[in-house]
Amino acid sequence: MMNILRTILIPTALAPLARALAAGLSPAGAGMFTRTVYDATDKVTYYISSGWIGEDFGALITDANALFAACKGAATLAQCQALVAQSIVSDGTALIDGAVVPEDAHALIARIGVHL
Repeated sequence: MMNILRTILIPTALAPLARALAAGLSPAGAGMFTRTVYDATDKVTYYISSGWIGEDFGALITDANALFAACKGAATLAQCQALVAQSIVSDGTALIDGAVVPEDAHALIARIGVHL
């Protein structure tokens, strides 16, 4: 299996669920989504994880049905759908002015108007 680069921002309200699911799905998932991300008023809006993860693990955050199947009852389908719909997931690139350009976690954070 291949490792892939992902930056994942989870909304504050869903962070406890995302942490529990990540830890339950893989030992490598323990410790994810602990770094806070703030909006312009310094309110915590997201929790972030960025780095190399297994390709199968990375696919789960963009596919609610796959996440639901993988978590084996640890979350409802509606919770999995909310995680997928409300999270921001980047593969390390962005489409800017019609061009695909590299985008690390810091650039993504700046582009969406939040900060660490």
